[in-house]
Amino acid sequence: MAPEPYLVLGCAPAAVSVALVLDGAGFPVQIIEPDPSAAERALHAMRTHKDRLLPLIGSALPDRIDGILILSEGETEISDLADVAKRTTQKCAVLALGSLAGAGKIFDPARCAGVHLFEPIHRRLLAEVEPLCETQPDVVQAAEALAHRLGKTPLRLAPGMGSAALCLLDRMIEAADTLMMDGSTPWEIDEAMVDYGFDIGLYEAQDLAGLDVAYERRRIAEPTRDPARRYIPISDRAVREGRLGKKIGWGWYRYPGGGGAVIDPLVEDLAREEAWFAGITPRPIPEPELIRRLLLALINEAAMLIARGHLADWKQVDLIARSALGFPAKHGGPGVVFEKWGATRVLQELDALCDEDPIVWTPSSLIRRIEGRN
Repeated sequence: MAPEPYLVLGCAPAAVSVALVLDGAGFPVQIIEPDPSAAERALHAMRTHKDRLLPLIGSALPDRIDGILILSEGETEISDLADVAKRTTQKCAVLALGSLAGAGKIFDPARCAGVHLFEPIHRRLLAEVEPLCETQPDVVQAAEALAHRLGKTPLRLAPGMGSAALCLLDRMIEAADTLMMDGSTPWEIDEAMVDYGFDIGLYEAQDLAGLDVAYERRRIAEPTRDPARRYIPISDRAVREGRLGKKIGWGWYRYPGGGGAVIDPLVEDLAREEAWFAGITPRPIPEPELIRRLLLALINEAAMLIARGHLADWKQVDLIARSALGFPAKHGGPGVVFEKWGATRVLQELDALCDEDPIVWTPSSLIRRIEGRN
């Protein structure tokens, strides 16, 4: 039996990486990108694979879409999907890379599932599979099969619960953005993370994924965001200024000639200007404090996910942190760090940070219960 064909919609970096892996494994793959400039950016970003990638990219949708349709995250507006949905058959499985917010409203929800991948894709071993309540078993199987074909272990999420790994990642990014607002820089934070044992820093990883991907998640979450929670606008402004990441050679870092990351002093100017608008006097933040805050953010968010039943226990937290976020194996994971530091220390440090921001740093009820038993 011939393998089912894959049709990838959009040239986002993650989608292109998926297409290249599938093509290399012998699966029939086509990428549809109606925007010539987006296709050109993808070819430039993947120029070492240009000869393989060029034949895979087309601009016109087929009249009939069977097999497996993969939706790029952050690349396709919801309005663009209506015509695509009309062309899908009942046999088509629609796999959204990232948020299902658009796909679940336009495509048949019984034929949709989400697949969450994490950057750098070639290093991250976990793929979260997120079904909807209506998702049929064969679509879930198609999502899990895709994960295996990408060399990853699929973790099936409960319908409606969302991605636990993204919750942890977004909370860590929020903490990092606050540090940038208060006086640090993306490269100082990334360097601190690499020194601690991460294989890549948060900001360089965002450049690989595309800054517009996280921007789209923030846009979708905007109606439910607590208006009293401190919001850091630096990332939004970076996207509005056209800083989309490595795919265009310009994000948190510059990538001259498509090569490695180079510090861009204009990013620091942007951050200092936003701090001035907010009435903040920047301060030097030492590396130990950078890491301590990122770890506290991860520990507290993980405790909240466990308390809500989103994650089973600290072992699952550590597995996700290592496999999806690149948390250094030598440190075990947020759960191991929590056990090493002790609930009393963690609670004291979170309470101290509440003086700065009581909403963001309020300790999880789980940490308070654990501390109370000690």
